[in-house]
Amino acid sequence: MAWPRGALLLVAGALAAVWYLFEHSRDRASSFEAPAVGTTVAAAAASGWFAEDAGGCLVPRRIGGAGETVERGPMSTWRVGGSGDVLRVDPCGHVWALWFNSWVIHLGGDPDLRGEVSLPRQHPALTALVHAGVRDFLPRRGELWLLGRSRVLVRYRHGVWERIDTPLACEPVQLLEFDGGVLLVCRLAGSGAVYARHEQDGRGSWLPVGGGMPGLGLLAVSTTGRLIASAPGALLLLTGAGDEAWQRVPRPGGDAVALAADAQRVVIADESGIEVVDYSGRPIAARTELKGVRGVAIDRSGIWAAAWRDGLHFFDGSSWRRWDYASGLPDDSGRDLLLTADRQLWMAGTPSAAIDAAAAAEAVGHLSIPTAIDARVYPDACAAADSELLQRAVSGQVSREAGIERRMVFFRSRQVCPDPILAHATDPLFVRRPADGALLRIPYNAHRGVQRCGVLCAGEARESHLARWTMSWFVPRSTGARSGFDRIDLDAPQPLPLEAPGMAIELPDDGSVWVGTREDGVLRYRNGAWERHAESTGLGGAGKLIDMAGDHLGRMWVLSQPAASNPLPERGSIAPLHVWEGDRWRPLTPSWASSAVQARALVPGRTGMLLVSNGPLYAIEEDGSAPRLIGQDIGEPAAVAVDEAGMLWIAESLWSSRRGLRIIDGGRVGHLDSRDGLVDDRIRSLAWDGRGQVWMLSERGRVAVYDRQLLFRHARWSPGHTAAEAVER
Repeated sequence: MAWPRGALLLVAGALAAVWYLFEHSRDRASSFEAPAVGTTVAAAAASGWFAEDAGGCLVPRRIGGAGETVERGPMSTWRVGGSGDVLRVDPCGHVWALWFNSWVIHLGGDPDLRGEVSLPRQHPALTALVHAGVRDFLPRRGELWLLGRSRVLVRYRHGVWERIDTPLACEPVQLLEFDGGVLLVCRLAGSGAVYARHEQDGRGSWLPVGGGMPGLGLLAVSTTGRLIASAPGALLLLTGAGDEAWQRVPRPGGDAVALAADAQRVVIADESGIEVVDYSGRPIAARTELKGVRGVAIDRSGIWAAAWRDGLHFFDGSSWRRWDYASGLPDDSGRDLLLTADRQLWMAGTPSAAIDAAAAAEAVGHLSIPTAIDARVYPDACAAADSELLQRAVSGQVSREAGIERRMVFFRSRQVCPDPILAHATDPLFVRRPADGALLRIPYNAHRGVQRCGVLCAGEARESHLARWTMSWFVPRSTGARSGFDRIDLDAPQPLPLEAPGMAIELPDDGSVWVGTREDGVLRYRNGAWERHAESTGLGGAGKLIDMAGDHLGRMWVLSQPAASNPLPERGSIAPLHVWEGDRWRPLTPSWASSAVQARALVPGRTGMLLVSNGPLYAIEEDGSAPRLIGQDIGEPAAVAVDEAGMLWIAESLWSSRRGLRIIDGGRVGHLDSRDGLVDDRIRSLAWDGRGQVWMLSERGRVAVYDRQLLFRHARWSPGHTAAEAVER
């Protein structure tokens, strides 16, 4: 099992999310060849990438979709649209939801009427933008402005994509419409500047709006049409023309991450909280501590703030209230917030959703909070182990160790305390061999990014890279005793791989160390030396590693992308699968699967291996010849685990439109999330102790310990099945 199973699946999920961003397989709006009833499309523009509606605004050439209504509590009716990270509204009231390089466009702001548009991948004006992704965008009448993460500025107009030059030395960071024109916010050396687009006789230029402004941050237009900007500890108000166009007003708070204003109030969210001030910079309300704010909105009912992984927050002038997924919010990832002219409040996420702002303000005060399932919840895995294990070092799949450098806790073989996701990049990581409790020390934290040293790796860079490959064994002096460890340092492999050891590390019982790298193949350490496995050793057809896992027979399974030297067949490509049988690699390329299956991870089962894909879940038996489909659509899991009874537990990742856990037992499927009282909707890792209790590590780092049968009783089981059937197991 690659390191750690939950964390690797998160990485696999991230790679899968990138795949989705290009293929748009999740939350795709239904499409039809003809526009929906009530939508007028100008035939003259139909030959371009977009069509135009009667108001001259861009719309998809295919329009369809059927939204979903989510009702929780009195007057709380959310209408679900397409997924997105960034929301914008055009002059015709169409709401655009951006997801990397594609948009779901909701016509007239109606979640039920939508279409999808993606950037053309091969267009010469868009090459750099497509590879890096869209950072900001501005839909206008007859045109679309795009700002790429690669600092490229592109405009679509009259069916043509064109690159737009930016001002000299400008690092573009934001697009905005103001007073009928386009504004571009630039970072310059030591300051920032705002430029307005000027078009005349078919030629365009950028004219500065005032002079340079140190610390210039976000721009926003108030509900009354006033242009404001943020800077650390200040508001910038547009008051005139020339170099003195901007008035600096002192205010509390740091760099803004979100900004909104009406006639009297300015709302500024920074990295740790929210300030509400008037136009003189004087606080109107006490500062609210809230991390992860991605968007704010303001109207006469109050102030709204969307926070990443913390839902929607509302301030009515006297107190803040929180609305999350457990209490009926369609998604609590809180990626962006938009308030339209007709007072529809939109929140970006998976999915994005809209609600009448007045109804939302009323409903947020009357939310129904589900009763939590009985559990013991701890701030981290170390605290959980101290309380639950008492004097024991090992209980089932949970173990702890305090004799090396620091206190540690492991789920199976993977470190969960200190939490590697929250640890520093330079902190070492440990992997545990369950057979005897031996520990492998990796001198850096691959969870914070796998390090590389390029082809010209030399000098200090090579020394640092060499140190990352200098791993150490800590072997118990006597099995089961608390008498300490013997340390054995492993020499780095030669030639030195370009990539440092990363997420895929396996420690079989024979004392060897397997390390999988994405670009340097699979390496094995045994008898004091490293060996590299590639074409010459039978690992043929394998390209970049996807995952690696060992099974109960001591064999090693490798799942990889097709090698660059192995041309893809016209019908598609299946990820090569190989198994090491002690002295040779045996190819098990699963030709039984559809070429549309995107393999993502391997998970050891009770008798074979589970293959996790972008949809189906397969069980591959020990001989590799009898695959079984055991799940039609498992989404994008963060963790997949098998308990002692053979039940399959699937935890949904941050990129999944689902939440919580699914428990699969043959034809029975049980669902659990925060609406059922689960501690969190994002579970990163699972383990079972010697008493059969379920340990869950949440995305926030907390650990909850549950009675297994209690979870079965609270789960929502598929039709025709009951909790009693699961409890019997």
